[in-house]
Amino acid sequence: MPASSEASTGNAYKGLLRRVMLFLAALVVVRFVLEVTGTPTGVTRYLSSTAGLILAAMYLAAIAPLKRGTLKFSRLFLPALLLSAWTVGWVILATLVSGVFRLERSHFAERADYGNWGHLGHHIFGHLVEIGVLFVVVLVFMALVHLLWRWPVAVGPGVILGALVIIRYWLEAMGTPWSHTAAWSSTVGILIAGFYLGGVGRHLG
Repeated sequence: MPASSEASTGNAYKGLLRRVMLFLAALVVVRFVLEVTGTPTGVTRYLSSTAGLILAAMYLAAIAPLKRGTLKFSRLFLPALLLSAWTVGWVILATLVSGVFRLERSHFAERADYGNWGHLGHHIFGHLVEIGVLFVVVLVFMALVHLLWRWPVAVGPGVILGALVIIRYWLEAMGTPWSHTAAWSSTVGILIAGFYLGGVGRHLG
């Protein structure tokens, strides 16, 4: 592959990674701003950085090979760690600002953090530990998507089905009524994916 072509594909992957990181940062900042300005928690709680991180990681794993970014499993470790640390870093920043300025409307800092540097420091340390946990979770989801690239035609349906499961799980965890979460049915998704793969699979291999 010519050097110019390698540079082009490398820049395309870096651009994709930057957009994913920008999305994750915006997710935390938007939730923080909405909370501080008095938006009900019933609305802001759906802007979950954890769910957003997993969905963004799956998206990156699905699209990156098209940009020639991650064709080997060993190349998943760095982006998984980077996305986890980046997301937690923004959460820590929001927690620090909330604790220092006693922003009671924000969920990022606890009441015990206000004026108590020891407690705030322990809270932030807990978030630092989360980086390792999130890294493992993100790596697993990225690895599953990476595995689907053995059958490229299955990547799109597979990622969509995974997203449906994650979204429904998160909505149910948030206490959303069953009548609403049922719309995110993975069973219906599997049927649609089956029709899709049955129709185009033999043409795409």
